[in-house]
Amino acid sequence: MLTQEQQKALYRYVCETYYKGERLIIKPHPDDKTKYEELIEGCRVIREQFPSELFRFVFSAKPKKIVTVSSTAVNHLKSYCETEFLADNEEFINNIGKLNIPTNYFRRTKK
Repeated sequence: MLTQEQQKALYRYVCETYYKGERLIIKPHPDDKTKYEELIEGCRVIREQFPSELFRFVFSAKPKKIVTVSSTAVNHLKSYCETEFLADNEEFINNIGKLNIPTNYFRRTKK
């Protein structure tokens, strides 16, 4: 849905604006071959493919927070740890729009 450059800009923006200085672990979509280790300083990338339902079994210690821009795959992890769905943040959506990242993919109907 995004170009490679838009994808990189999105990750760079999220990591440098919202989570700078945090220990970041990125689990990209299986089709995403972006080298996030070269893009985001100090991040770790999980390349193994597994369903998000098994996410809680990957770490020896529970993550402080799981963040997604728009994937609903984290919905079942809310009882496990704090989750953040950035697409629910109107300021975030407006800011990525200013970066020429299409926002129509990230908007969802609030319940």
